[in-house]
Amino acid sequence: MPVVGRMKKVKFVVVISIISIFIIFNKGATVYGQQNNKAQAVSLFKQGYYSGAASLLKPLNQQFPKDAEINFYYGASLVNMQTNLEKAVIILADVSFSNDWPAAKFYLAKAYHLQYKFTEAKKYYRRFIDYSDKKTLENYNAQIQLEACDIAIRLIASATQIESRNIEQKSLLEIEDFLLQNNSGSWQIINNELKSKIDKKLPH
Repeated sequence: MPVVGRMKKVKFVVVISIISIFIIFNKGATVYGQQNNKAQAVSLFKQGYYSGAASLLKPLNQQFPKDAEINFYYGASLVNMQTNLEKAVIILADVSFSNDWPAAKFYLAKAYHLQYKFTEAKKYYRRFIDYSDKKTLENYNAQIQLEACDIAIRLIASATQIESRNIEQKSLLEIEDFLLQNNSGSWQIINNELKSKIDKKLPH
């Protein structure tokens, strides 16, 4: 083979090698960045910085919609922030079937609870209680929340002068107005009962 031909071949191999190295390095850097963001988000969540955790997890959730860990922490962050609860329900519903993330059932219940969908909330609080070990249960007030749902359902059912409608579709403001007009202090009791430790720390 002529010298010129060999030189061209060598240059071609060198160029291909450089491109391959760049692609591999870039892919490695991307993976490292993703893992670093996930780790940082989990750390922020555990410290109670849910907004910061959610902002890091949102793009990761879009890129890896089936990643259980990302879904759990992103959904739980939304619930703790009391925002975009419909999205939280969708995200957490998938994770709630996994035994690796038992608390997903609690946060799914809480997402329904915060939307005043007490029947659905009760179902998932019960599942959380039934399928979680004692150590996990100690970290959450699921039993209290379950009882709060029962009280809310009974309270709403007792407001017979309000037009009959599905509980989940009834405006809570309507019910509150009714109770206030009838000099009932029951609403304030249930309103406080519905609040978890997380709720009470949030500004209202």
